[in-house]
Order: sequence, then C-alpha cells, then structure tokens
Amino acid sequence: MLLGAFVRDVRAADLVATGHHELAVGVDLPVSRPVLRFSMPVVPALSASPAVAPVPEPVQGVEVPLAVSLPVEVEAPPPPVAPPEPIVQQVAEDPPPAGPEGTGEYLGSFKVTCYALQGITFSGAPVALDGVAVDPAVIDIGASVYIDGLGWKVARDTGRLIIDKTIDIWNPSRDWCIQWGVQYHDVWSAAR
Repeated sequence: MLLGAFVRDVRAADLVATGHHELAVGVDLPVSRPVLRFSMPVVPALSASPAVAPVPEPVQGVEVPLAVSLPVEVEAPPPPVAPPEPIVQQVAEDPPPAGPEGTGEYLGSFKVTCYALQGITFSGAPVALDGVAVDPAVIDIGASVYIDGLGWKVARDTGRLIIDKTIDIWNPSRDWCIQWGVQYHDVWSAAR
C-alpha cells in the first residue's frame, strides 16, 4: 500500500522531541526501502500552564512529501472444509419376486414391445410365437426366459432398437402388435 502525504502545518504539540533539539517525523516501519525521516528545530519547551507559555503557532511553509511503502500481510485463506459425509441408510430391498417353478435368476422388469415382420431370426431359425428378440449383452441368444403373463420364450433375435432391458415379442398380426403397445413385465432366466 502506498501512503502519500504532505506535512504542511506542523504543531509543536503534535511532534515528539528526540532530545537533540530536533523533531523526528517519520515512523520506523519494516519496509523494503529506508524510512523517510526529516528533522526541524524544536520549538522551545512548553510550560505546564497555558497562561505562562501559550501553545506556539504552527510552523508555516514546511512542505515534505512523504511516501512510505508498507508491507501488506495477507492472511492465507482457511483450508477448505470437506463437506460432511452423507448419511447412508441401509434400506432393505424387497426380495425379487419369485418366479414360477423352473425359473432361475430374476432378471428384472423389462420393457416388452411387439414386432410382426416375417423372416429369419439372428439365430437362423424362422420367426415364431415362442421366440423373442433381446439385447445379447443382457440375455444370451438361445437362452430360455420366462416372461410374467406370457410364459416361456426363447431368445432368438436381436435388433438395433433392442437395448438393455427390452424384449421384442413376435406376432404375425400387425394389428395385435399395435394393440399390445409397450408393456412392462418381470423376466426370469431358466433354472440351470
């Protein structure tokens, strides 16, 4: 920080005598440059009674530029405070629904859609009512699955829109597929 000042009207009462009949104006500050100091003759000592010796008039005409560079101490910001650990409650999940006899692992709730195209499936077999299209990353081609409400089906086909937990059932009637729409059903793998 740079302080600039001009000393104009200096009163003797505002100055401190150094004992050598000089007044020292300036402050010893821990700065990188020397402190600006100057001195002037001391006004004769004042008596304790203002009636005996009046306060002297200000010294006129003294103009001293004063510029001192003070070190600025900046406190380091406090270290960041870590947010409190979240409270995690252990919630007992409902057990997966039990499938009918012969089912194995519960695979979850799947989006079930319908298609009515004719042709050969990914497995090489023709389309059939017992075949479904699946995402091979979720259900292996050739695996048997049980779809709640539809029964046992065999994963025989794939499709570019069959992603993650989606199963596409086949039906020869386009109208039946449109009426089916999109439904969600629980799916189990076959017991091993």
